[in-house]
Parts: sequence; C-alpha cells; structure tokens
Amino acid sequence: MSAFRGREAELAATVREAFGVELPTTPKRSVSGPVAFAWAGPGRWLASSSAETDFSTLPVAVSDQSDGRAVLSISGPKARETLATLISLDLHPRTFATGDVALTHAASIAVTLWQADDAPTYELVCFRTFAATLWRWIVHAGMSREIDAKLG
Repeated sequence: MSAFRGREAELAATVREAFGVELPTTPKRSVSGPVAFAWAGPGRWLASSSAETDFSTLPVAVSDQSDGRAVLSISGPKARETLATLISLDLHPRTFATGDVALTHAASIAVTLWQADDAPTYELVCFRTFAATLWRWIVHAGMSREIDAKLG
C-alpha cells in the first residue's frame, strides 16, 4: 500500500487506532495479532494478515497482491547459513534481527525478506511465478550446507 501524498500522519494514526500497531518508517516489520506491516520504501508498506482483514478503510492506495505474491518461510538452526549463500546481506543477529526487513535479491530473484522471530525464522516474499524456483534454490543451498558439514 502507498500513503496518499501528505496523508502519512493520518495513515499512521488510522493504523494505530484500527490495528494497534505503529507503521514502521525504516526497514522494519510491525506485527499486532494477525496483522503485519512491512516497510517497503518511503510511504509504502506490505500489509498482510493471517485472518480476513479489511484494509480498504485506510487512507492509502491499495494494490492487492495476494494472488501475485508468495511467502516462503525458512527456519531452524541452519536457516541463517542457508540464506547467506543466496543473499548478499549480513544476517548475523547483531546486524539483522527479529523485525528487520530488507528489499533484496535471493539467487537473483527480487524478494522482501524479514526475520519473524529469534529461532530464527525468515520469510521471503516474491512474485508467485518465481516461488518454485526460489524454493528449489533454498533447498539446494540447504543440502549443500549439510553436505559441507558432513565433509568438513
């Protein structure tokens, strides 16, 4: 969603009142219950919900991406190391922590990435047409890390 020009403060107040969450103004993700807002650039957010949610009352331009995007989740003790082979970001906990968001590329596929918790669990949002390819790259990277560990 994109805030209407000059109405960012109104949008922030409406989101705070309607969902009990602060809109992030930096590369962060704010969550309240089933609703989350991930920063996607100045005046832009990726709004998501695990429940039926009406975002149409917000003073924003909404572009429904639910059919055009896929969310992939990766977690576990080797998640950070696996993603590090695909993404040119420092995912060390001191640098990229729970709630942090990055607009980046994973194996040359544009993604919005965030760390959902300290497990760590990462979620990657990409265009749906690239989801299967990205998933194969993630699996391949994980298998390579496992093979390296056994050989090392």
